Amino acid sequence: MRSRPEESVTIQSRHYLITAARGACVSAILISLFATAARGQEQADLRISALTKQLKQGDSFVRWRAAKALLKLGSYSKAEVPALIEALKIDEADISNRALETLVKIGADAVPALTKFYALRAVGAPAVPALIEALKDHDEDVRLGALDALREIPFFPEGNPRPATLLPILIEALKDPNPAIRSAAAQNITGPEAEAAPAYLALIEALKDQDPKVRSAAEFALGCVRLSPGHPTARVAIALLMEALKNQDSNVRSFAAYALASMRSTAKPALDTLIEASKDPDEQVRSNVARALGRIDPAADEVVATLLNSLGDADKSVRSASASALKSAPARAAIAALIEALQDREASVRRSAADSLARRDAGDAVSRLIQLMSDQDKDVRIAAINALGGIGPRAAQALVEALKHQDGNIRGGAALILGKLGVNPKALGALIEALKDQDASVRRSAALSIGSLAQGPEAKTAIPALIEALENPDESVRSRAALALSGVNPPRQRYGFIDPPPLPKSVIPILSLPKSVIPILIGALKDQDPAVISQAAEALAGIGPAAKAAVPALIESIEDRNLDVCLYATHALKNVGGKSPAIIPALIKLLKHPDRGIRNVAAEALANIGAPAIPALVKLLMGQDSALRVKSYYLLVSIDDVFGLIGALKSRDKDLRSLVLEAIEDIRVNPARSMQAPDLLFDPSRKYLFHTVRIPCTYEGDGRAIFVSELDTGTSLPILARSGGLSASVFIESGGRYYLVIDESGGEADCWTGSFWLYDVKANVFVIHAEGGIGETERGVFPLIYCEGDKATRVGTVTMKNLLNRERPLRLLPRPMHGLTLRKNTKAFDTCNQIVIIRKAGTRVLVTGKREDGSYEIYYKGAIATVPKGSLKTTK
Repeated sequence: MRSRPEESVTIQSRHYLITAARGACVSAILISLFATAARGQEQADLRISALTKQLKQGDSFVRWRAAKALLKLGSYSKAEVPALIEALKIDEADISNRALETLVKIGADAVPALTKFYALRAVGAPAVPALIEALKDHDEDVRLGALDALREIPFFPEGNPRPATLLPILIEALKDPNPAIRSAAAQNITGPEAEAAPAYLALIEALKDQDPKVRSAAEFALGCVRLSPGHPTARVAIALLMEALKNQDSNVRSFAAYALASMRSTAKPALDTLIEASKDPDEQVRSNVARALGRIDPAADEVVATLLNSLGDADKSVRSASASALKSAPARAAIAALIEALQDREASVRRSAADSLARRDAGDAVSRLIQLMSDQDKDVRIAAINALGGIGPRAAQALVEALKHQDGNIRGGAALILGKLGVNPKALGALIEALKDQDASVRRSAALSIGSLAQGPEAKTAIPALIEALENPDESVRSRAALALSGVNPPRQRYGFIDPPPLPKSVIPILSLPKSVIPILIGALKDQDPAVISQAAEALAGIGPAAKAAVPALIESIEDRNLDVCLYATHALKNVGGKSPAIIPALIKLLKHPDRGIRNVAAEALANIGAPAIPALVKLLMGQDSALRVKSYYLLVSIDDVFGLIGALKSRDKDLRSLVLEAIEDIRVNPARSMQAPDLLFDPSRKYLFHTVRIPCTYEGDGRAIFVSELDTGTSLPILARSGGLSASVFIESGGRYYLVIDESGGEADCWTGSFWLYDVKANVFVIHAEGGIGETERGVFPLIYCEGDKATRVGTVTMKNLLNRERPLRLLPRPMHGLTLRKNTKAFDTCNQIVIIRKAGTRVLVTGKREDGSYEIYYKGAIATVPKGSLKTTK
């Protein structure tokens, strides 16, 4: 039947309207999707913008929180580079390292910004093309940043060679108007590039630069070149430097001599020119020429003759350089002249001559060097002492005699050296006698030297002498004897603590330190000499907690303005104080110390104290000092005490709870933790935290208990004892509830345990303990694996209904039992053979097993213990 025209129009109109409506709906959906995406991008951009602003604020804690938030974003692009650059400036390795790793992943888009703000060592070879391009930038900061970054990138001829296009650009940069860029360019011309003739020529030209930093950089670059005689550039380089030795500019002549010195034996063709230059009118040139001659060929007759002649130069720097250069000259030619130079009117010359006489064949110099130990100049005295030590046993007898010299400086120096020369029965007897010397410095040196001999074959004689010295009326002798007996060497470096050499086994039975050592060391903490205080503190640190009586004196010592004293006292406080809460206030005060080394040791000490320090650190976390807030956060993470942190969740302060949860999360993901990441587990709702605690004195496999903590209230409750851990743990959701599967089967490959637990999180109860292992393959379906010996056998699947209703083929095991203590003063014998008394009736414990005699094994206060029959009423 044909429709009427008006009906046809109506149908067509309806079809058009429907089509248009569908199109409008699709368009609306697309527009909505695009708008949603745009809004999402806009919100992300706003978030990045807000974080970037926070990263530029003056408050270090605000910057740190912003950086942490930024690094949680997960995916990054060019838009985030400025914010990540700001995060690089955070003075915490955890933040700055992750920011750098992120920028490296971004790659080339991050390079231009990094040239201004950060060395690109971590980016490596991929950054080189962009950096070479940056060297052409009109912005001086960009060019300088690129040069600095290039200097940090390691280049290797075999795997990552420097591009050939780089050297011409660097040579051109040596002409840049900015002296900083010229200097940076010179610093970049190293290794094979500097050995090339064009580069070497350009560096020699740079020796004439008006800016001293540029000249110094060129000098250093030339000094790093090691041209062998057969190197193609060697002949050209030597010719250029020989020509430079005749330049009108004395700076150029001086640097030319320095560069030839760095070439050592390769520069032998230049010897005649250098010998001629030894008569140069400029004293700096003559000085560098002397050094060059001593390095190039110190044994050559003409070189020795020139240096001996220069020992009579009118300028002290030339005489000093010549004396140093003669160190490797043949003894027959040099020793007599150097001994004569020991009487030079200038201290620097005497010092250089003494340094050059520190050789085994300089025995003729002993008497003169002993006299030099009373020199007015301290550095000369030290050089003389070192020289006598270098001469060695040939000087020993003369030094023993010197212990009787009328000059106290000579006696003190002789006492100090004899301890360094090693075994010598006559020396040890003379040193013991020197403990009675009228000069305090001699007595102190004798005590220290006896201490060094006490760690060798002479111990049987030395140790009784030191013990006797503990009764010496001179406090300085007593303190040094105590230090020697403690086996501690004097501090030698600022931020490191040098372990003393181990005592021979034959000495250890003899070395039984009297208790009187500790009071003497405590007394030494009040000495006027900072070195004595530092040594006493380090000796106490070596003794450890047995010296706890020293804690008040050490706390007082950390107030000392001398940094070494404060550092060593802090180190001692860490070792002596142990886990004592009494030292916490002093350590927290040290966290504000201007010296980083001291701050770090204080932080280590607080981390060592552990749980008792947590309340104080939490208080710092919410304090007004931004830097301390950041430091306390990382200390809380390093302490690794989840219980202590969970306790802080009871606070009403929302920001504190947020920070504590962040700390717990950082503990969970930190690979350096003592526990592994699965030992901490949040439930999907993030209302509960499951974690393990190690149980001492248990057999392998029984070593941990599982706790659940309610994050809203901060309460913790043990739920399972003798667990191997939370390995292979998963959450199952069913009927609006979450169930934690604690699977100890180890999977199909390792079925040695072969059991699992199912824990109802909300009801706080185990609903099942069964043989085998399960793993969810699809929602609600779990393959069940039983362990027959070492073999894993699949026996089918179970559903959540099977699990909860305990239907076959499930093999059930007894569920863990909870118990209540019914009697007061119940004695529990733990597996460490200690007695724990449970005093409160109704105390909740975990029952881990029942014995034939009716007694129960329980988990209580971190240990497995046994309680008598009738002590507990068990509940399912």
